[in-house]
Amino acid sequence: MRKVRGFTLIELLVAVGIAMLVTGGAVVNYNTYNDKQRIQQALSTLKNDLRAVQSKALSGLKPPPPAVCSSLAGYQVTFSNTTVGNYSTQALCDNSGTETLVGDIETKSLSSGVLFNPLPSTTTFYSFNRGISPTQSIVLAGAGLSSTLYISSSGSITDLAPTPTPTPTPNPTPTPPPGSTPTPTPPASTPTPTSPPLLPDGDGLKGDYFDKKNLTDLVATRIDPTVNFDWGSGKAHPSLSGVNKFSIRWTGRVLSTTAGTYKFFVDSDDGKKLWVNNVLLIDNWNDGSGEDNGSISLSAGTLYSIKVEYYENTVNAYAILRWKPSGGSKVVIPQAKLFSS
Repeated sequence: MRKVRGFTLIELLVAVGIAMLVTGGAVVNYNTYNDKQRIQQALSTLKNDLRAVQSKALSGLKPPPPAVCSSLAGYQVTFSNTTVGNYSTQALCDNSGTETLVGDIETKSLSSGVLFNPLPSTTTFYSFNRGISPTQSIVLAGAGLSSTLYISSSGSITDLAPTPTPTPTPNPTPTPPPGSTPTPTPPASTPTPTSPPLLPDGDGLKGDYFDKKNLTDLVATRIDPTVNFDWGSGKAHPSLSGVNKFSIRWTGRVLSTTAGTYKFFVDSDDGKKLWVNNVLLIDNWNDGSGEDNGSISLSAGTLYSIKVEYYENTVNAYAILRWKPSGGSKVVIPQAKLFSS
């Protein structure tokens, strides 16, 4: 009868070791997958929550009573770390010319084990026509992994980073063996011209706010997405000392869409002036309400300098900048076509 050979102790130990390695690798891969999913879920939740806060600010939704909020300035988000990352939202209100945090504080937390690293600064989403926060990156980290959320100056909130254009690597010319006749290299073909890259959307115009109606005594500067304001009998900016006898200068660049004659309009109470491409189109530095306009010929897809000067004397205050491109409709110049620098 033939004997059946069994496993030696060494063979058994080797088999057990291999099994442990395979199992351990599977566990590591599974845990890594779970960590990635947890961070990605936290990033997605944070992105949606910040967009909701931004939407609430832009809609001008005030906090409910008993909070006192004469005019909504926006909503402020504050970040902190404990065992997990936390973010708290509270209304920012303009009461008698002073911006203060009022109302309930809504606090939410990231997924277990996920922190802010580094801890970001406070972010404020302003109500419509009150300006924007600076560009910011928010990094979520945990278990040696990280993911980033980007808040752009135009107000977009995304987890997609700008992709750099790769630098092409030239192919080396092979060296012929000794004694051989090198084959002449054909001349390089002329590259086909390509269109210049499209400009990103604009961020608005830089607004300088002055406490006197002759454009002196600068008290604040911010980026205004558009010039489309109706302050009524309220303050144009919290830093102004009053609701009357102030002035504003908006500067930046405007991007034309098509070639042709453009008509620009400034509707205001009180005085206004407008320059496009350093040409004075509107000059009505007088009290009173109403709209003035001026025309200029522009090329397609070109950035032109633009400057608006405005002052308010008494009673109601408003300022609206519109255009009518060649072949287009009369509309408020959109943020996408205005650049602060």
